[in-house]
Formats: sequence, structure tokens, C-alpha cells
Amino acid sequence: MAAVPLTFCEACRQYRAPWRDRIPAFCSACGRPVMQLDRVRIAADRDRIRYLLDEIHAWSRAGLIDGALCERLCDPYEAELALVARHLDAALPSGERPTPPGCHEGQPTPETFCPDCGADLAAWRLQQAAEAATAETVAPSVPAPALAPAAIALPQLVPSFET
Repeated sequence: MAAVPLTFCEACRQYRAPWRDRIPAFCSACGRPVMQLDRVRIAADRDRIRYLLDEIHAWSRAGLIDGALCERLCDPYEAELALVARHLDAALPSGERPTPPGCHEGQPTPETFCPDCGADLAAWRLQQAAEAATAETVAPSVPAPALAPAAIALPQLVPSFET
């Protein structure tokens, strides 16, 4: 099997590019594990996608579908083909995979799930914010100054009972 620097998510049916100099272990869109495909499978997928795109373009040229619909149908697949072409012959990334949560901690990322550990990043960020807020409220603050006794005595109110 000739290794390539791309992974494939069976759930999303999308190829995933290297992430921070390493091959992702999880899909950044759905959080499920990804697999590394061989060059033969990728070539077969590319040929199949190109064939289908050619069919859609032929329908558009023949007037069977609108040009805008053709673009809407083809654009995501053409973007995926461009991604595959960009990374197919690249060298395999050699970056070390850090231990969680070091793989995504302190690094802003637009992904929904961490490609290294599969953590739901939105939930992780909320948990971090909640822990930080809890730490701020629990942390000892400067003690309040002791209140001096009231200098003015308030008059005693005695209820009067009139009959």
C-alpha cells in the first residue's frame, strides 16, 4: 500500500488534508475516526468523481439543467478534487501527535472536532470557559474592610396603642 498524506472519512465521504504537520486521526467535521487510503483507491475515486462531473457539465451544455444548478452541484466535488491533487504527491507529514488536550489547547482552530483526539472543540471551549469562571468566583478575593459600628443611634420606635 503506497501511503499518501490524505485521510478519508467514511461518515462524511470527504478527504481530509494533513493538519499541523501530521495526518489527522479523526475527522474535523464529524469527529469520527478517519482512515488512510492507498493511492489506487484514491485514483479510482478521482476517476469516478471526474466522470460524474463531466456528466453534469454535459447536461448543462445540453440545456437539461440550469448553469447555476450545475455550479451548485459541481463546486463541492471540484474543491475536493483540488484538495486531493494538492496533497496526493506531497511527502508524508512527520509531526508528533501531542497528548490531549495539548493538541488543540491554546491554538485557535475553525474545526468542529480536533483532528488529533476527536474532542468536540465547541463543548471543550465551553467547559474551559465554565472552569475559568468557576475559578474566578472561588478564588479568594481581597477581604472587605470591617464595618465600623454606626455612629448615630437610631431612635427606638415603640408602637403606641390608642384605644
